[in-house]
Amino acid sequence: MTGSPPPVRQGAAAALRELRTPGDVRLLIAMLGWAAVLPILKYTIPLPRLVALAAAGTKGRERSSDKERRAKMFARWIYRSRREAPRDNCLERSLTLFRFLGRAGACPRLVVGVGREDAVTGHVWVLVDGEPVADSVEHVSGFARLVEFDERGRGTTTDGTPIERSDARTAPPRS
Repeated sequence: MTGSPPPVRQGAAAALRELRTPGDVRLLIAMLGWAAVLPILKYTIPLPRLVALAAAGTKGRERSSDKERRAKMFARWIYRSRREAPRDNCLERSLTLFRFLGRAGACPRLVVGVGREDAVTGHVWVLVDGEPVADSVEHVSGFARLVEFDERGRGTTTDGTPIERSDARTAPPRS
């Protein structure tokens, strides 16, 4: 069969061409490692603590647009590269972007929302400079924001109530 390679291979080839320095290789390996553990962590750690974990080590980083671009590209490749088992899970993708954009000094915000027309539908997305990173403005406008986490992992509800990071599931029952 002739013609151009499938989009998955094209994306992988583009990502591999971007591996120009040892730092790029470290970034991709770190992102792949994070992506590998998130499917387990999201079921074992409450979201506020998981976001705080994702935000760890991001304080005071100098912003690097090149690192931001690479983190976005590698995340796009990681979460859309498997045809047989799609990995574009918005929570996992957004937590990965949140972590590595924070490490690039971008001050990302993680937003959790529910559908405006269908409250059963939920979505998680990342904002940098007030703009969605991996979603279109049109797409996220279909969701009402419930919770927003800043670059340090501190969450607030839409009415400004702080979200506690403690794990309520492990607290002793009240008598």
